[in-house]
Amino acid sequence: MKKVVLGMLLMMLVVASATAQESEKKSRWGLRLTADLMGNNAYKTGTYDSDGTFVGFNWTLLYQCFVSKNWFVEPQFSLYHMNYENNLMYAASEDDNDAEKNYPVSNLKELGLGLAVVAGYSFPISEDFSVDVFIGPELKYAFKCKDSNGNTYLKDYTERVDYGFNNGGFQEKTRLQKYHPAYLNWRAGVELNYHAFHLALSGGSCLTNRLVGMKDNKKSTFISLGIGFKFHGKP
Repeated sequence: MKKVVLGMLLMMLVVASATAQESEKKSRWGLRLTADLMGNNAYKTGTYDSDGTFVGFNWTLLYQCFVSKNWFVEPQFSLYHMNYENNLMYAASEDDNDAEKNYPVSNLKELGLGLAVVAGYSFPISEDFSVDVFIGPELKYAFKCKDSNGNTYLKDYTERVDYGFNNGGFQEKTRLQKYHPAYLNWRAGVELNYHAFHLALSGGSCLTNRLVGMKDNKKSTFISLGIGFKFHGKP
């Protein structure tokens, strides 16, 4: 993960050095609001198999830097919020009379920061309209992830649980960390630009293992739609 972060920071330094190059298009700052319209928040291990959906929003600050006539590199910094749930399927052993059981998981709410560096090409259609295609990695870091019962999923913690008078009353129970806070996505998409406004459609998947102590054999996928505004330059 450290190598990924260093690589993304290196790409941002390349962007900064490229701003001195002449280009027919001007580099520009922008803002974008993106909705994750649908996604598959799923994982699969030797014991558990889950399938679910999530809905998320991203508030993004971006800088589109043209490094040549139509080629650009675009760092993106975002604040994101996700609300998702899993339908967890427990794969019973052969000795278990119950073949499979479904265990619904409480709704999870996740809040965090994102850093993406995408590369792309801009196709000029007219003086006012252009179409961009882009692809690149996206690093996300969650600083809050809790379910509807207030249980956190990003760290180990101890809480007092009331098991009832006949079962020992209040006792301390340790809840183990379930998710790694940092994870890496891969995203590709197309963007329509008209004057200063733009509409972006993208999709991708998670590249890293989010589960703690278990191998994730099924990665989450997503499709996103964003609308935004770029402050300077021509489309």
